Amino acid sequence: MSPTKNTMKITGRLSTAFLMVLLLALPLLVRGDPPAATRPTLTVHHAATTPAIIADPADPAWPAAAVIDGLSLCLGPQGAGLKPTDTQVRVMWDADFLYVRFICQEQSIYTPHGTQRDAMHSQGDVAEVFIDAVGDCRQFIELQVNPLGGTMDGRHTITTQPVSGPDGVLAGEVLKKYATFDLAGDMKGLRTAAAITDADHGGPGWIADLAIPAPPLLERAGLQKFHPMALRINFIRYDQPDPKVQPPAKKPVFMNWSPVVWGRPHRSPAAMGTLVLEP
Repeated sequence: MSPTKNTMKITGRLSTAFLMVLLLALPLLVRGDPPAATRPTLTVHHAATTPAIIADPADPAWPAAAVIDGLSLCLGPQGAGLKPTDTQVRVMWDADFLYVRFICQEQSIYTPHGTQRDAMHSQGDVAEVFIDAVGDCRQFIELQVNPLGGTMDGRHTITTQPVSGPDGVLAGEVLKKYATFDLAGDMKGLRTAAAITDADHGGPGWIADLAIPAPPLLERAGLQKFHPMALRINFIRYDQPDPKVQPPAKKPVFMNWSPVVWGRPHRSPAAMGTLVLEP
């Protein structure tokens, strides 16, 4: 056999082997998490009517808000076999406040810290908002509201150049040496409300309203008012089981708007999506 025929034969074998490897790898590629660079954007309208922030299902202001109709499961093997719990997020703004409403379907509610201020309400059922108004990952706000109205507000600060992995999580060295979380003092002007709903008001579940004030959010940007602009943000919901119930009635369901690693939204400022505040 000539050298040319030998070369063609070997090349053919290599091509076949490569094809087999690729076919075997395809299921792994398909099962992989979506790339962190794929982040959602929501255009948000100026509020025509100011919401009351009393978690009233009939509040006439909210139908005009921008809508996120469903959250997805957070990234990670913990979500295998689970489905997201029905959740809707509504958002609007004016010069003084960013308004957010969570409408959460729920069969059993678990709130281990009740109405306590600045407790880790994420250990139970909770709605969360993470906001980086400047967008440089150096400082961002974390807000939590549970079904009973228990609230937490804190400030994450990174005192070095933030470095994140492809999943959006800050590097371990950054978190270990340069990350702080401050719960001292309540966010001035923050208003929240929550209410448990029934079948006559959208089904069993709960509503959480937030009016997030502009001055503390925009302090680093040197602003006092919202205007047509972009904000980095993420919306999170945790649907938690009551550990005292044996056997547990359900498994934890962690959900996000912009994909973050399961249980790590507070470590993932680079993974936030974008709100575009429209005139």
